[in-house]
Amino acid sequence: MGQNKNINVWEWVQELRGLKSAIKQRQLSRQEAIKTAEHLLERYLRRGAKPTTDVLNAHLQLHETKMGMEKTIQRYRDQNGTPVNTTTYNVLLSKSSCLEEALLLFDEMATLGIYPNTYTLNGLITLSKSFSEGLLIMDNLSSYDISPNIQTYNTLLSKANTKIEKEKILEEMSNRNIPRNLVTYNTLIGKAVDYPSAAALFMELKSRKLSPKINTMVTMLKKVNNRTDLQHLLRLQEEENIQPNHAWHTNLRKVEKRI
Repeated sequence: MGQNKNINVWEWVQELRGLKSAIKQRQLSRQEAIKTAEHLLERYLRRGAKPTTDVLNAHLQLHETKMGMEKTIQRYRDQNGTPVNTTTYNVLLSKSSCLEEALLLFDEMATLGIYPNTYTLNGLITLSKSFSEGLLIMDNLSSYDISPNIQTYNTLLSKANTKIEKEKILEEMSNRNIPRNLVTYNTLIGKAVDYPSAAALFMELKSRKLSPKINTMVTMLKKVNNRTDLQHLLRLQEEENIQPNHAWHTNLRKVEKRI
C-alpha cells in the first residue's frame, strides 16, 4: 500500500512525544504509554502511513530498557523498512549499562556509516569511569569534527578530582567561548573543599547573573561545617527567596545534628 499523501506523519511524531510528556507528568504509566504507541502504529499503518525515522525515534523514547528499544527497532525495520540514524543510536546509547556496551553501539554506527554527533560524545563521556577516560573519548571523536558543548564540559567537570583537572576544563571552556552555567557552578560547589570555597563560588555565579536554585542551596548545605556557615547559608537562602524542598529539610537535619 502506498503512503496516503493526506496523512501528516509529523502529527504522529507529536502524539508520541505527547505520550513521553504524559509519562514525565505521571499522567500515564510507561506501560500504558507504550501500549498506546502500539495502537497508534497500527492506526497509522491502516491509514496508509509509512513510519519515518522520526516516528521510530519518538516511539523508542517511551521505553525504559535497551531491550525494549531493540525490539521496537526490529519491528519497524522488519515490517516497514524504517531506517535508523544517529538519534536512534544516541537513544540506545543512553540506556547502555556501561561504556563497553555503548562502544559496541558506536562500532555498529561506524559499520553502517552513521556519523556520531555531540549527543553521542556526551553519552559516551557520561559512561566513562574517569576524567582521563572521558578526555580520551573526546580526543578519539575529534576526527569526526564534533564540537563539544556545555554539557560535554559539565560532564567532564563532574569527573574531575584534582584542581588541575578542573582548571583544564574551565580553561578549555573559556578558549571555546562556552560560558559557565548553573550546572557548572553546582558541580564546582559540590567539589569545593569547604564552605568558604563554596560560598565564593556562589558569589561568582551571582556575578555572572545566574540564578541559584534549591539544588544549589542543598549542595552548599552539604559543605556547612559549623554554626557560622549555616547562619550565612540561611541568610543567602532568605535573600534569594528560594523555597526549600524535601532534600533541603533532610540535609538540614543532618547538618544540625553534626554541628
